[in-house]
Amino acid sequence: MKFKTADGVDANIEKLAQIFPEAVTETKDANGKLVRVANLEALKALLEGNVANPNEQECYEFIWPGKSDAIMEVAKSITKTLRPCPEESKNWDSTQNLYIEGDNLEALKLLQQSYLGKVKMIYIDPPYNRGEDLIYRDNFHKSKSEYDEESTVRDEEGNKLVQNPKSNGRFHSDWCSMIYPRLKLARDLLSDDGVIFISIDDNEVHNLRKICDEVFGEKNFYGELIQPKGNTQNDSKSIQKNHEYILVYAKKQLPLLLTYDNEVKHEVFESFYLGRDTGASSGNDTLLDRPNLGYTIYYYEGTANGATGNSNTLLDRPNLDNKYKGFNSYIRNGKLVHAIALMDYSLNKVTGNASERDVYIDDENLISSGYIKIRPPLRKGNKLGRWTWSIETFKKYWNDDEVLIKNNKNVIKKEHISAEDITFENGKKYYIKHNYLPIQSILKITNSPGTTILNGNKGLIPGLGFDNPKNPDLIKYFCDSCSDKNALILDFFSGSATTAHACMQLNAEDGGNRKFIMVQLPEKTDEKSEAFKAGYKNICEIGKERIRRAGEKIKAEHATTAPNLDIGFRVLKVAESNMKDVYYSPAQTSQDLLDSLESNIKDDRTDLDLLFACLIDFGVELSLPLKSETINGVSVHTVQSGEVPDIIACFAENIPESVVREIASRKPLRAVFRDSSFKDSPSKINVKEIFKYHSPNTTIKVL
Repeated sequence: MKFKTADGVDANIEKLAQIFPEAVTETKDANGKLVRVANLEALKALLEGNVANPNEQECYEFIWPGKSDAIMEVAKSITKTLRPCPEESKNWDSTQNLYIEGDNLEALKLLQQSYLGKVKMIYIDPPYNRGEDLIYRDNFHKSKSEYDEESTVRDEEGNKLVQNPKSNGRFHSDWCSMIYPRLKLARDLLSDDGVIFISIDDNEVHNLRKICDEVFGEKNFYGELIQPKGNTQNDSKSIQKNHEYILVYAKKQLPLLLTYDNEVKHEVFESFYLGRDTGASSGNDTLLDRPNLGYTIYYYEGTANGATGNSNTLLDRPNLDNKYKGFNSYIRNGKLVHAIALMDYSLNKVTGNASERDVYIDDENLISSGYIKIRPPLRKGNKLGRWTWSIETFKKYWNDDEVLIKNNKNVIKKEHISAEDITFENGKKYYIKHNYLPIQSILKITNSPGTTILNGNKGLIPGLGFDNPKNPDLIKYFCDSCSDKNALILDFFSGSATTAHACMQLNAEDGGNRKFIMVQLPEKTDEKSEAFKAGYKNICEIGKERIRRAGEKIKAEHATTAPNLDIGFRVLKVAESNMKDVYYSPAQTSQDLLDSLESNIKDDRTDLDLLFACLIDFGVELSLPLKSETINGVSVHTVQSGEVPDIIACFAENIPESVVREIASRKPLRAVFRDSSFKDSPSKINVKEIFKYHSPNTTIKVL
């Protein structure tokens, strides 16, 4: 197994080969190894010379110092892993939510295989680059001493943030180099109909727009939203800044983003009447003006076998169907149901009164054949009313079994209202109709309640003092706009985990099953801050505690309507590889050192560490149900989402053959063992034979 992320260059060569196979060839690298490479001359020929050369001609592009490094950063493979922390998690075994601690660039790379094209919505609130912000400092080809000297160490894993003052000669460039590779990786995680929302202010909105046009494509730009700041301060000597921006981009498709606007309460009738006019005395609502809506319906309902005691039934006299332009017949509740609609009224053109006689003289013949005659209801006195639909519309709905005849006189359309949408009030039934509108460019939601919700006296963590947390209603608004109650939501600048809060809140309100992935660097809190004094040593501790408290509060408020609400999360931490250096560079290890190594796995790593490394390597989702059990004295771990286990792993020393047979009998897609699980080569061969017999389709991997 590789235990390293995919090489982005290899992936790009593969994409090129799929489009232009002629432009991909093979050659030997510096070590004599055969590799696939792009043939630029062949590619130029395929494009018939339509290739720009910025060194020789002017062309439109967005460039900054360090962009080439930022592009290469996307393609770099890493050997990091995600270490599970059940003790810091909530509902570890059952939850489908993830909380990842660590550098979000590395986290995004580690998520690539497992979540490629699976994320429906991304929301991020990156550093705005106002001059005092801390931003990620990626590889700028500096020595370690130079790097440490100018950086502020923010966690024990060596992840670093650096302040980016406006006096920095690369002020905008460093920020662009930070955000570019993260957006490139985020795009790959989005589904084809996925959407990303990015909060920003006017310090970098112009650069962010250009970067997003390049990463997502200018045609996939939804628009720029304006969000009022709520609590406005005089933070400018010229123009007071009382709003921020949110850029919205799609990956490939631009589905309509609809958000909840209001709700209207309707009384529930058994159905909607089709035949009631408005009672107007003039205009086109009268039958006098709309005579085509004054038809008569002849309705028949008999037994399915036609046994009515009358030889003039439709089954016995099918010619009636053709003669009177009848509609489709079908069986409803064991009875044959049939209808005919005829224009059969003559009207007094002056008064609109109905004539006493029908146009069709076969009326008695139809009635004697078992049909019931239904006219539009009278409006006033003998003034004839009208139906609300034309004959063609009535016929369509009749044939679709959407029409009912009530009490042999009322023609009504079925109402399709689920029981859970109906409420009772004063002895009457009501249902709530929710109205949705497209997102508007100027949002009505301000950010001011965010601080109160988190830090206020009655907030989730009173007195915390966390600066400028987002309003959960804002992110809930965006989650709702995606119109997918099973959406996977990602926030890789999660801060205090407002996005997780919003996701759980919306699930509780509309019965959704959205899942979230939060990613946050464990940036240390200031020792003088209220958060530090309260025991929160880094931002991740704040985010995790917020999810715990928000989840419990939401579940208590929706105990009856959302009893199965997922308020848990699995904590995973970005860390160095589980494997010793010899695993990746055996050629640089001397023979005497190899002889002293009993295992290529680091001594402090657990079964769960190894299992999650396998999930990442296989591209299996990290939130799938996990079960650990003891079989014949050894621990066996099963990850399973469907009828067949995705992975069964056993990392014990000297696994008994009975355990191998038990694992094989369960027919997993993959089985994983340690090299030290088998005492010798014949034991390994025996394992292959066991699986070959019991589960030949299982892929076997050995660490």
